[in-house]
Amino acid sequence: MGRLKPDHKFTPDPAFQVPRCAVCGLPEGNRKHTAADVVVNGTTYGGQTPKEVIKILEFHRSAHRHPGARLRLTYGDPDTGHAWGGEPDTGYIGRSTGTVKIPLVIHNRRSLGGGGVLDHCIVKIELAAGKHVLWQHPTYQPPKEEQ
Repeated sequence: MGRLKPDHKFTPDPAFQVPRCAVCGLPEGNRKHTAADVVVNGTTYGGQTPKEVIKILEFHRSAHRHPGARLRLTYGDPDTGHAWGGEPDTGYIGRSTGTVKIPLVIHNRRSLGGGGVLDHCIVKIELAAGKHVLWQHPTYQPPKEEQ
């Protein structure tokens, strides 16, 4: 039996190359996100998320150590702008770990984690202190009072 020469390099046949995702580098069949997802600074947002919402969340995620960065996120129907009701998510914007990083709502500075943001269902974003509205759906409707 002959030995391989040290300068011999294996080159795979191009016919057997698996196409890889440009975003995560995984083979197309194994990627963890959909093609419609938007990845900004390593954070994955749903494809239906408005660009203004992504811009605000990314700004406050990167500035989460500064005072006044706590946000109040109101969720609702993204088509009609009608808020679902219930208590809005309030906290700092963080990011999960893992292969697909999603935005999280972190309750306070001492918290180590939090719940995922339903970024495509946000109908209103305001500062937690002072309730200054940063963004709201063009046809935003507050939730109906429960009888």
